Amino acid sequence: MEFFPPQSFSDLLIVWALMFVVMLGFYFLGRLIWALGFGPQATAIANRMERIQQTVMQPTGQRLIGTADQLSKLQGWPFHNRSRR
Repeated sequence: MEFFPPQSFSDLLIVWALMFVVMLGFYFLGRLIWALGFGPQATAIANRMERIQQTVMQPTGQRLIGTADQLSKLQGWPFHNRSRR
């Protein structure tokens, strides 16, 4: 792939066009799935995936926030306790 990362504006337009075509493909695939009658099954799969995502990401997010709080309380952390002039 010689055109990625884009080196010029025309390369960037090509990448955007490809992304747009892929997005349209996914859109029409979803419409086809619903038209063929697999919509409720697809919704059930999406709901199951969302529950798994929430189960995994909630503790991970809490740990990340806790780590950020600990980092902000470090003595040598940049801009911590710096006097304003």
